Amino acid sequence: MTCCGGNAWLSIAVILVVVMAISAFLNNIPVVVIFIPIMQALASRYGMSVGKVMISLSFAAVLGGMTTLIGSGTILLVNSALIEMGKAPFGFFDFSIPGLVMASIGLVFFMTIAPKLLPEREPGSEALYETDGKQFVAQITIEEKSELIGAAVPGGHFSAMPDDIVIRTIQRGEEAILPPFEDY
Repeated sequence: MTCCGGNAWLSIAVILVVVMAISAFLNNIPVVVIFIPIMQALASRYGMSVGKVMISLSFAAVLGGMTTLIGSGTILLVNSALIEMGKAPFGFFDFSIPGLVMASIGLVFFMTIAPKLLPEREPGSEALYETDGKQFVAQITIEEKSELIGAAVPGGHFSAMPDDIVIRTIQRGEEAILPPFEDY
């Protein structure tokens, strides 16, 4: 399924608008973390620079957070200071009009000018971001009757495990064993 008829920048723009809207009501950091895999997948699908879309994602979350009282920690701090000084606090949507104007200008900037200003990354650095979206970390417990018990580890690879599984740590009681696993 392709978003926006396969148009890469339109797809990115839709995601950035969604990020801005969500960031108005949630903290920016979790919003960015949630959308990182989506942006990576879009960049990979359309052959775009991952770094360029990630910078746009981050700034879109910041700009979206500037549209409501709770969208930005800075605005909340200033509001708290006003309350402590006995002044009238800000209303929830007092920042919406100027925030939406700034967010709209920022979105246009991210879609038109920013991609030309940001440098292309070296091909090796792009590999750090490449993923099929199916990577995860899991902890498993090996039962006493498992075929993995006593298995050899030639070249540091567990032959009983599929090739796409990478063992990062083995935990035995309180002892953590880190790679290489050649003699394990």
